[in-house]
Amino acid sequence: MTLLSIFHLLNSILLIVLVLVQTQDSGFIRTFGAIQSGYHTKTGPEKTLYVITIISATIFVVTSVLIIGR
Repeated sequence: MTLLSIFHLLNSILLIVLVLVQTQDSGFIRTFGAIQSGYHTKTGPEKTLYVITIISATIFVVTSVLIIGR
């Protein structure tokens, strides 16, 4: 395995964990009672997780393209 493949694998695992943590039914934020029914604005740790998920997804797409392009 190349370094890029290992990085891609680790990022994939991170992305899966981040998405699972953000689910409404069993999410990290609900554990602490911050989820309310209806629409709400992401604040604090919820917003941080959201941003990290977007960054991880972007890295995933870029590494996927780089791996395919080899």
